[in-house]
Amino acid sequence: DPVTGRKHQLRVHAGPLLGDRAHGGVRRLTRADGAVIELPRVMLHAARVEIADPGAEPWIVTEPVAEDLVQVWCAVGGSATDVDRAVG
Repeated sequence: DPVTGRKHQLRVHAGPLLGDRAHGGVRRLTRADGAVIELPRVMLHAARVEIADPGAEPWIVTEPVAEDLVQVWCAVGGSATDVDRAVG
């Protein structure tokens, strides 16, 4: 839980994020070929979080990138290999 109590802080300060309807993010993208890509949710994901623990090993949590996020990435011209490399 955020210490400040501002639960949407990242979304507001980093935004607008793709798919974030509540904070002004776009809901769809249009590719150069005219194809429209609907964004099903906020396009934000933490694939790896590392928390330092003085005097102990860091606590590391990893999570595969969600399939819908990979699909949007590929639809705008990226490749699944790029996603794996970026979070690897």
